[in-house]
Amino acid sequence: MTSTPNMSTTPTPPPAARRRLSASWTPWPISANARRSKPPKFMCKFMSAIVLRPNGPVEVLRNAWTDSHDDLVELFNLRDNNREAFARVEFCPKKPDTMDQPDTYVLTIDEQRCPEWFDDDLKAKVSNRMRGWVKAMIVSGDVSMLCGGAYILAKGAKVECVKSALIHVMMPGSNVGEMRESSKVGEMLGSSKVGVMWESSKVGVMLGSSKVGEMLGSSKVGEMWESSNVGSMWESSKVGVMLRSSKVGEMRESSNVGVMRGSSKVGEMRGSSNVGEMRESSKVGEMRESSNVGVNNSTNKLPAK
Repeated sequence: MTSTPNMSTTPTPPPAARRRLSASWTPWPISANARRSKPPKFMCKFMSAIVLRPNGPVEVLRNAWTDSHDDLVELFNLRDNNREAFARVEFCPKKPDTMDQPDTYVLTIDEQRCPEWFDDDLKAKVSNRMRGWVKAMIVSGDVSMLCGGAYILAKGAKVECVKSALIHVMMPGSNVGEMRESSKVGEMLGSSKVGVMWESSKVGVMLGSSKVGEMLGSSKVGEMWESSNVGSMWESSKVGVMLRSSKVGEMRESSNVGVMRGSSKVGEMRGSSNVGEMRESSKVGEMRESSNVGVNNSTNKLPAK
């Protein structure tokens, strides 16, 4: 049994910042992204921080709930005035399949030019500090519950329940039994799985053969790619975009899919469930009651009336 990481490195932002950052994260609606023909690129901004110009001890500013440098500048009330008072940095691996391996992370300067004061010694100190933060976020082995904080689920990690937590990425083979309250997953990779999503839990992007068993309440998935799968959608659960061979087994009540493309499929729609737009060879197996498809283009298949 692996213990939960020390969450002292992932401070909770003040209430005003939590509201702002939560609103900016939400992947719904996602109509602008529906035009993409390729899966979204690896989250190149994880993890982002700001390094202050040295005037004593090294100061690295970050917040576990955002990877936006603009958010960090506002959150910490920074003013540069063209004096190179701070530098924006990113600390991430070159390949997404090593996000659970801190030693593969590399520090980059996200500026037009590197400030003269940001020398090799400072780069080494900042890298070591940020590597420690990444290590503290990684969850491996079997864990009964994660409550609050931010995490990376390593390959093969199993978590029974996640409450009010941010999971930046679920590596292939990782598994979450239940997501509750305002829990969020940034990306699901490979064969990662979530059993049940409750309340306002969210998944940003599902890739590969990632799976969600059931979506309940106001749970949301931003994008589904490749062979990703949702078993059942209930109540007001939503999927922004379904692409390629992604599948939803059943939609009930007021569940919603924004856009279906490629060979994406919905097995059955009931109640007031809705698909906004279907393109290419996407399919709906059965529609009942007041279920609806807004626009049907190309070779899409709808059940016979």
